[in-house]
Amino acid sequence: MADRAAPRSAGAFAFSAELEAAIIESPDDVAPRLVYGDWLQAQGDVRGEWVTLSASIEATALPHLRAAGVAFVERNRRALLGAGAQLLPGMWIGWRAGFIDELRLAPFTGQRGYARAACALLEHPSCRFVRCVALGEVPGAEAILARLGELRPPLLESVLVEPAIDSAPLAELRSLRRLGLDLAQPLCALPGLVELFVSAMASEWVLLEHWPVLEELAIDLGGRTVSSQTLERILARTPVLRRLRLLDARGVDGPIATLTPLAERLELLDLSHCDLGPRGVSELLRWPPHVKLRALRVDLPDVAVDQLRARFPDSAISTPRGGGLRGIRDEGDASAWLSYRVRSEGRAAVRLMPRAGLALYNLGTNHSLAHREAQAVPLLEAAVTLPALDMDTWAWANVALAHERLGHFDDAELFGREGLLRAPREPNFYAIVLDALRRSGRNADAEKLLPRAFKAIDAGVTRHAGGTAPACLLDCLFVLAQAGRHREVLAAAKRHATIIDDKRRPSVEALRAMSLVALGRRSEAREAMQRTRGATHLVVHHARAVMKLDRPADAIAELAIAQAGRYPEWHWVAVDPNLEPLRAHPGFTALVSGAGVEGEAGAEVRWN
Repeated sequence: MADRAAPRSAGAFAFSAELEAAIIESPDDVAPRLVYGDWLQAQGDVRGEWVTLSASIEATALPHLRAAGVAFVERNRRALLGAGAQLLPGMWIGWRAGFIDELRLAPFTGQRGYARAACALLEHPSCRFVRCVALGEVPGAEAILARLGELRPPLLESVLVEPAIDSAPLAELRSLRRLGLDLAQPLCALPGLVELFVSAMASEWVLLEHWPVLEELAIDLGGRTVSSQTLERILARTPVLRRLRLLDARGVDGPIATLTPLAERLELLDLSHCDLGPRGVSELLRWPPHVKLRALRVDLPDVAVDQLRARFPDSAISTPRGGGLRGIRDEGDASAWLSYRVRSEGRAAVRLMPRAGLALYNLGTNHSLAHREAQAVPLLEAAVTLPALDMDTWAWANVALAHERLGHFDDAELFGREGLLRAPREPNFYAIVLDALRRSGRNADAEKLLPRAFKAIDAGVTRHAGGTAPACLLDCLFVLAQAGRHREVLAAAKRHATIIDDKRRPSVEALRAMSLVALGRRSEAREAMQRTRGATHLVVHHARAVMKLDRPADAIAELAIAQAGRYPEWHWVAVDPNLEPLRAHPGFTALVSGAGVEGEAGAEVRWN
């Protein structure tokens, strides 16, 4: 029978040694976690409900369920994270059926008592079964790592450490199987590692230890030269190595010859961003074809690329556009190593790579700015799970906006809400969520968020660029107008008149005009429309249609312009009470059904 032991702390969390042992015995099986969740609920512990909801989210991955999960964490952050809740602005958590499976800590502006809060989180029952811990450039990293070593979570297998630290804390983590490092000084021996990713600054450490079970080694040389002697020493210390990645290295032709005697053993050789030359290509062509060759952004002639692809059926080779090798974290084209790995293998492929999140954020943002949202989304989605100080919460905003442009409103809402969890006073996130809810037919849900959105506008706190308070106000006004709350539209526009910028002023005046018409104040509406002269905003065409109801053909022509421009609020047109006089007009019917309408000159105009 499940037992209730003495409380671990003053928080008096319910726990059962027997049920925890069952989870440790089968960490990938959801069933023991669900049993524990049922028991926790019986003890009145809110974590039990979270186990059930979290397991449902993982089973379906539906955006609306994930959004519900974000809301649950927001309401119960203290119960689920304890003092660690204050670290949310710079933290990402990968949950596994109600327990933290992956914990990634990054610094953030305004942090206080970081190490103390991080240690408290590691001690929290939610972190009992953590398997991966990543430390960015956080203050007190050594103390956090030391506490992790003292706690020795029973399932911990992966650690990423970016800041330079003393080796002592890692000495207590000898059971680790996977490690990522971005350090300069030598560390202690970790003989149980099966996977290791190090930067050039930490590569010397590899030469000092023996790695009896290491199967995969990745070294980011950062443009440095790798010698045959160095490679010989590494191979002598890695007797079972099967996957080797030498990234962004110079002078690799000679070392390839050093590797050739071991080619039968190697499964994968990755020379991406290296200066591979004719000698190296000739050597590789002697290798057995079973090897998976990866050579992204390697400057080779076409004939060499064709030869290598013919020799190695499982190969991935690309040449740089416009010349230049660049590092693996650069902002180059989509044929680069980092974006390739995320696209082909998912974000787990780079989770041990130091500073991967910021690089992915830069890559994804560049794609988004170039209107390549489909390419941007997977990179930005990975970036938000690999937080870094320099990308702050902009990554959540950028991935949400990319989804919004693709019409993925559920996903846009989800990432907007995740952003609010980290920055609850950021108007940009309220604008994103309100827009997603409204455009997906959930204006009633958007109305519930309005009080918080207006508080964020009034607080005047933002770290995002682009006039986010005016953008948020405009979204609030759209929600109010579409809910028929016209007096509130006028009041809100008047109350926040000083923050309305020139970019959004015509849209605000158009909304004011439509609300004034709805209230029977047409003369005032005409005055408002006077202030939209020359504006090409699509909502202005909607408002002009409302003002031209006595001339149906002209009104429908205005709506046709809005639809042809992909008016984001087109869903409103079909139900707008102001347009009721047009409802029976065949031209209006054709517009809202998407069938097209004849223009005045007889040429048919169609909108898809």
